Amino acid sequence: MSACKTTEANYRAAYEAARETRATADDGLDEETRAALQREAQNGPEAGSVNTVFFAVTGNSDITAPQYCIAVNRFRQQFNAKELCGRLQQSGYDGAFVGKTADQNFYVMLGGDDDFDKASAMLKSSRADKRIPFGSGYPVMIKSAGYYRK
Repeated sequence: MSACKTTEANYRAAYEAARETRATADDGLDEETRAALQREAQNGPEAGSVNTVFFAVTGNSDITAPQYCIAVNRFRQQFNAKELCGRLQQSGYDGAFVGKTADQNFYVMLGGDDDFDKASAMLKSSRADKRIPFGSGYPVMIKSAGYYRK
């Protein structure tokens, strides 16, 4: 039985074919949203910016996410996100919730509003609250792009 000897040329051909397939796939996103999601995946959310994210509210199904949410941290482990969300709720932030993205990131949201100016005011006031353990580069405002299917 002979072994398959993979060459760099074979790897390169497979890589290029996968890139072409990914580039031509129709995921239903406009270019601006796709670019924002790619930047976030590479760099994390940008401080002081409004990122557009597709997410589903986890846990309490009674919560409807506002259009503009204030994210205080992002975790890869749901347990960590739920713990922080619980601490925020105990500190008086009853509107805190966890949003799960399709790529398994869990954003802890302090709350938010459908009105951009009100959400901006919440963002500014949250920065002064020492009870909130912000992650590096947080808080940021996240515009809900809609919900992905769980």
